[in-house]
Amino acid sequence: MKKSFRFFGLLALIPALMLTSCGSGKKLTASMVRVEKLEKDSTSTH
Repeated sequence: MKKSFRFFGLLALIPALMLTSCGSGKKLTASMVRVEKLEKDSTSTH
Protein backbone atom coordinates (compact mmCIF):
# COMPACT_ATOMS: atom_id res chain seq x y z
CA MET A 1 0.00 0.00 0.00
CA LYS A 2 2.80 2.41 0.87
CA LYS A 3 4.59 1.68 -2.39
CA SER A 4 1.53 2.48 -4.49
CA PHE A 5 0.95 5.72 -2.56
CA ARG A 6 4.55 6.81 -3.15
CA PHE A 7 4.27 5.84 -6.80
CA PHE A 8 1.16 7.95 -7.36
CA GLY A 9 2.69 10.82 -5.42
CA LEU A 10 5.74 10.69 -7.65
CA LEU A 11 3.57 10.58 -10.76
CA ALA A 12 1.77 13.72 -9.60
CA LEU A 13 5.04 15.46 -8.79
CA ILE A 14 6.72 14.90 -12.16
CA PRO A 15 4.31 17.00 -14.31
CA ALA A 16 4.30 19.76 -11.70
CA LEU A 17 8.09 19.97 -11.81
CA MET A 18 8.12 19.91 -15.59
CA LEU A 19 5.63 22.76 -15.84
CA THR A 20 7.40 24.93 -13.31
CA SER A 21 10.81 24.30 -14.86
CA CYS A 22 9.59 25.45 -18.27
CA GLY A 23 8.88 28.93 -16.94
CA SER A 24 6.04 30.63 -15.22
CA GLY A 25 2.61 29.14 -15.63
CA LYS A 26 1.15 32.40 -16.89
CA LYS A 27 3.64 32.58 -19.75
CA LEU A 28 2.99 28.96 -20.66
CA THR A 29 -0.79 29.36 -20.74
CA ALA A 30 -0.54 32.65 -22.66
CA SER A 31 1.67 30.99 -25.24
CA MET A 32 -0.73 28.04 -25.53
CA VAL A 33 -3.67 30.41 -26.05
CA ARG A 34 -1.73 32.29 -28.72
CA VAL A 35 -0.88 29.08 -30.57
CA GLU A 36 -4.50 27.97 -30.41
CA LYS A 37 -5.66 31.28 -31.88
CA LEU A 38 -3.12 31.01 -34.67
CA GLU A 39 -4.23 27.46 -35.45
CA LYS A 40 -7.88 28.53 -35.61
CA ASP A 41 -7.02 31.49 -37.83
CA SER A 42 -4.94 29.28 -40.09
CA THR A 43 -7.70 26.72 -40.53
CA SER A 44 -10.35 29.35 -41.20
CA THR A 45 -8.32 31.06 -43.94
CA HIS A 46 -7.32 27.90 -45.81
